[in-house]
Amino acid sequence: MRYKQIGFMLLIAFFLWIPTVEAETTVTKEPLTQVDATIEYLPEGRPSGIVQSSSPNITYYIKLSSYDLPYEIRMYLNGREVNADYNEGTGIVSYQASGLSGENRVKVTLSTYGKENLSRSWNFKVDDRTISPLAGKDMSLLERVQNNALERANEYRSVIGVAPLTSNETLQETAQAHANYIEVNETGHTEVSTNETLFTGRTPQDRSAYFGYGSYFVGEGITYEEPGGPTSIDHLYDAPYHRLSLMNPFYSEAGTGYNGDGDFVINFGGLGNQGEEKVVLYPYEGQEQAKVSWLAFEEPNPLRFFGKNKIWTGYPISFAYFGGQSDRLVVQSSSLVDSSGQQVSTYTVTPEVEDQGKHHLFLIPKKFLKPGETYQVQVNAYIEKKSGSTKDVSRTWSFKTADEIALDRVYFEKHNGTNFLTLEWASGKDPDATITLEMNGERYLRREGQQQTTYKDLTPGLYTMSIDSPYFNEVKTYQIMIQSKEDLYFDYDSPLNVTKVFEDGVMMEDTDGADGKETPIFANYQEWDVNQSSFSNDKVWNIRFNSSMLPSQVNSSNVYVVNNQNEKVDVNLMLERDGTEIVVTPPSGNYSNGDYTLVIQPLKNKADKIMDNGIQMPFKVQ
Repeated sequence: MRYKQIGFMLLIAFFLWIPTVEAETTVTKEPLTQVDATIEYLPEGRPSGIVQSSSPNITYYIKLSSYDLPYEIRMYLNGREVNADYNEGTGIVSYQASGLSGENRVKVTLSTYGKENLSRSWNFKVDDRTISPLAGKDMSLLERVQNNALERANEYRSVIGVAPLTSNETLQETAQAHANYIEVNETGHTEVSTNETLFTGRTPQDRSAYFGYGSYFVGEGITYEEPGGPTSIDHLYDAPYHRLSLMNPFYSEAGTGYNGDGDFVINFGGLGNQGEEKVVLYPYEGQEQAKVSWLAFEEPNPLRFFGKNKIWTGYPISFAYFGGQSDRLVVQSSSLVDSSGQQVSTYTVTPEVEDQGKHHLFLIPKKFLKPGETYQVQVNAYIEKKSGSTKDVSRTWSFKTADEIALDRVYFEKHNGTNFLTLEWASGKDPDATITLEMNGERYLRREGQQQTTYKDLTPGLYTMSIDSPYFNEVKTYQIMIQSKEDLYFDYDSPLNVTKVFEDGVMMEDTDGADGKETPIFANYQEWDVNQSSFSNDKVWNIRFNSSMLPSQVNSSNVYVVNNQNEKVDVNLMLERDGTEIVVTPPSGNYSNGDYTLVIQPLKNKADKIMDNGIQMPFKVQ
């Protein structure tokens, strides 16, 4: 029976919260002092909207460019002046309130030389509800999702030279509260009605303030129907807008939320820019195995300037400047060329056209990048300061794409009663690839693009998964161990659990956490007895079959020799006798004395039939 897969494409909503500085106000200069200064300030302070605690820390951001002048900052709560503290370094005026209830009003004023220069007011309400977003949740699941997500996020941050994120309980509460909200209300970043039971604030900033997070600098990323933390982070990182938050050096901590629909929320926080400046690139300088492709399905859509959406492109390249908000990034030119010097056509998103931040540049190739190709990116750019001074931030760097199929994860999702095989491609996906799943010579599943044909019900066991990729011009074979699971974590979770994935006979993924010992895949193969105690160092093996093998199947992934440490030996392969004989010749310099195993994984013949089982043949050289 043929099933057509439901269109459950990844939809990523984007939100990068950076406090907006209103038009700067120039402080009046006194003739006697001749002191010039400017101020930066926000429309309102924190908390605003609603807040959970009756003892909130009330803060407001107001920063002077110079403190070499007489100034006074005052805070009023419900009409009475309070003893607030002001930190010149951070620009934060703060007051620890207590015993509040209902509606409250805050006013902050700035005066210099005895004259009031600024007055800002806002309201907040102490919530009479009790919202505990983590109550009744599977904390082992939520902690696992968060720990795995932050570990994956920090792997990215490490290679791009950015400090790691640490976990924050308040941000976890914030993220989980919003995950709970969107599971019921099916919305994105904005919570709409204050009357809704799960409402904790319209924006990520409001929601983090509701739970008492002290900083203004808050961001959020959301991705939907995800199997867990690492895949969520990978999907967010592939999307250029979402990548900006994950690579932002001014975020130092994060918390995540996860709901029954598989929706993943991550909230970022930190002190923001403390005077630092940094350019961050991705793919990064010298990166190997960069992805070749991307499905442009992000909100906001980075291709909206070109009238494109939801199309396949090459993998996005980003240049991001992190510095002062008032700094202006000017990109004079940019280019992407391959190793032959050929210009690569791109959708180029510059600060001049952007309406989602002005400190980045995206180069999105119009076609897939070539496998195994070295690309050079050149960006000529400078920063223009408010003072009028400039700083060159030009960069030239290179990276190399994946030269063969590579996978991060293999798992199943269940839609409309069908278990759909899902692959996360570390090399970048080939949407035209054909994927088959077979066991003991019988085909169970075939996947082409978004369509899957299921021939037989999948049961626990060891299967051979074949990926035929026209773009990589490669057929690659894996063995995957499928087991049953009873605990399902989100609506589209499948009872089929891929616990082990073997490539070239070596385990590349182990999700069942057995005992930490990696067992070679060929341990399950039929063992052939060579009927001889030992062989010479120049031993040549001739393996004959009763049918012609596909030439594409005879490669070092499927036929190989390992030593007693299960390390591959560099042997040579030939297919002879019209495909019915494989010749395995010794490595250059012949075998060293020791124990070896010749491994033949289940191969496919020209009639599209696959061997019932693999073969292992131990032998000794001396």
